[in-house]
Amino acid sequence: PAWINEKHSSVDLRKASTRASIIGVLLMVIPPLLAALVLNFKSGEDMLAILTGKSSPLPIRIFSYAFPIFSLVTSIPVISIVMRYNLISNNICSRPAAQFWAVIFPWIISILFYGGDMINFLMTWVGIGTAGVLNFIVPAALYLTTTRYNLLDTYDVSLEDRRLVDDDPRRGINGDSKKTDAFLDDDSDSEGANPSSRPGFNALPNWQRGRALLLPWMIIIFTVAAMVFATVMAIVKGGKSEILS
Repeated sequence: PAWINEKHSSVDLRKASTRASIIGVLLMVIPPLLAALVLNFKSGEDMLAILTGKSSPLPIRIFSYAFPIFSLVTSIPVISIVMRYNLISNNICSRPAAQFWAVIFPWIISILFYGGDMINFLMTWVGIGTAGVLNFIVPAALYLTTTRYNLLDTYDVSLEDRRLVDDDPRRGINGDSKKTDAFLDDDSDSEGANPSSRPGFNALPNWQRGRALLLPWMIIIFTVAAMVFATVMAIVKGGKSEILS
């Protein structure tokens, strides 16, 4: 929501989000996969633990120690600003309350759970319970929900709508003001016309409806299966740790 509110009217929402998603997936999958094939991870070790080890060259250790500062620490203000912006713009809470929940509360939780292994335990189970749901299940469920509504069910085509469209191109259908003009100029909305024949918004316009609906269901099923597998593996790993200790 924060990016959509700030983007330029000439930016195509579908193309920008699709390209960014593809690039992000490739960057999140390929480098870790290559590292897993090359490096020898011991139990409980992560990438930074290996790269900062004594066996790593000095330049790699320097960049590894600098990574949390330049990447993770600098992202904290951005995430806090986005959280506060969303809380205020959606009228969830007041500005002081949004400042507390988005900026102060995460630090309080981090300090309370930082000692010992509690932070790793919390991050593991919170990640299992929320990462898959927020990144895959919720977007797929929202897409399935939006496909149930026709454009005419949510927009009242009138002279006022035409004035708003002409004043602000970002209100165009699918981000295209020409399509909006064609839609509003079409006289098929006269009496006796079938509203269901009007095209609604499609995130995958070139896909058949069956395939477009099958994709989000596959994403949901795969994510649930992955979450169940991750939960079982975390329980098994925790049981082995208790036995070894």
